[in-house]
Amino acid sequence: MRSRLELPTTVTLEKAIAAIFLWTCAPLKQANNPVAVEIAANHVATSLLSLIEWWLENKMAPPPAQMGKIYKGLIIDSTVEAVISLSLGMAGA
Repeated sequence: MRSRLELPTTVTLEKAIAAIFLWTCAPLKQANNPVAVEIAANHVATSLLSLIEWWLENKMAPPPAQMGKIYKGLIIDSTVEAVISLSLGMAGA
């Protein structure tokens, strides 16, 4: 069985998701952001695909609406909060 990272479609999806996140996530574009925007976008893209893969392997349970909340809290909110926290830490250093 091929690993997920070897599949060209997966790599293309990761790049597309990362590009969308780069384009839409304003907190990552702050001048004092110590995390390269590309790193955070890649993190979100790979995390999202891993979460979808897990969900499909688990017979799409929990339901989509709940998975959307899990995605937002676990991946989006956590990433944005981490970037903001790192930015504040760097500003106070």
